[in-house]
Amino acid sequence: MLNRKLLSQYNRADSLLFIASYPEKSVTYSNKVCAVGGFTKNTLLALNKGKAKTPQIVITVMIGEKEEVYVDNGVLVLRLISRNNPLSYLKVMRAIGLFTRVKQVIVEFEFGSFGGLINTTFFLSVLSYLKLVGKNTQLVMHQVVDNLDNLAGHLGWQKKTLKTTLFNTGLRKYYLLMSWLVERIIVTEKVFSARLRKAGVSETKLCFIPHGVDTEVKSMAKSRARQLLKLPKRAFIIMYFGYLTWYKGADIFLEAARVLQKKGKFYFVMAGGTSFSNKSKEHYKTYLKQFASLPDNLRLTGFVPERELAAYFAAADLIVLPYRTMMSSSGPLSLSFTFKKPVLLSSSLRSYLHSPDLALAFKEVGLTRQELFFETSRLPEVLKTLKANQLRKLTLFSQKVRSVRSYAKIVSRYLS
Repeated sequence: MLNRKLLSQYNRADSLLFIASYPEKSVTYSNKVCAVGGFTKNTLLALNKGKAKTPQIVITVMIGEKEEVYVDNGVLVLRLISRNNPLSYLKVMRAIGLFTRVKQVIVEFEFGSFGGLINTTFFLSVLSYLKLVGKNTQLVMHQVVDNLDNLAGHLGWQKKTLKTTLFNTGLRKYYLLMSWLVERIIVTEKVFSARLRKAGVSETKLCFIPHGVDTEVKSMAKSRARQLLKLPKRAFIIMYFGYLTWYKGADIFLEAARVLQKKGKFYFVMAGGTSFSNKSKEHYKTYLKQFASLPDNLRLTGFVPERELAAYFAAADLIVLPYRTMMSSSGPLSLSFTFKKPVLLSSSLRSYLHSPDLALAFKEVGLTRQELFFETSRLPEVLKTLKANQLRKLTLFSQKVRSVRSYAKIVSRYLS
């Protein structure tokens, strides 16, 4: 599996071992792995550009059924985890055991990263093994859900049933067990700390390091982007970015486009495709049926390949996140900051302002809550009443957050 030369090169006391989702070779934003893959790749790229370069190893999910070992941008990648096969964790433990000199481990965790419920439950065995062999494990929680009633539509469940009650209890126990097995839990938004404390996790175990922003992607002129993508030259283009899911409010965005169809100035772009983790589920297939018929003022792109990211963001005048609930730190929001785009957030995302850096940027540009947040039922009305000054402040907000959350600044906090 791993030749002696690579093992001796990476089995060092100053190496960092990651267990995380990770994209394929030469790609950062992929639809073949979960969204955390882009975060992991950006973190490692930033580490490689820093002063304190360290050898990096990533144990990650297989793409297809093929186990792989290769070096990508100086990172040793071991694709050993088989989604929805907890027995593959035995291979993970064996690989961890080879790196006897490596002490520092970072686990990038999101529900669905390594498979469904069974794989997620048995992932505790990997954390237990890391503790058993004396590794210093930092767990990065990209997602902290404390009430599954808020995700009923996403899961295809009924609200306030015995099932959701039992799973809510199980979630709290799961978080608590995780906290016992690791040295520290890192959260990407401050609100997640409060949720974990409610589950009984000690404050001393928690650390806030915000979700990074990719500042390496090159932008382009709006006119050029619209020409390349064959989008209307003079329309006010509003974009939804990300997988088409219930919790992200893809159907809310679709309905807003329908309501404003006769208002000729607006054009809507849904830059996203089928959810990586939900695509095989029947309730999700039913959800997707409503996107079979689209109004004339809306384009549905499917998954946007990395080479077209800059064009779609450059073409847009406004990014809208009509989320029904906040269960994770949003990748689409981070990309909106990347391209310095004005962004409107649903009222369900107000707890972003619990994070001190976002709260400070919000205050410094003079935004009000009414200018940044909206009730999802009022999205068409909010879009019709947008003011130029509001868009200017929203753009400044993105620029400020981009500066303070760049991966170059974020990784220094991981190293410390």
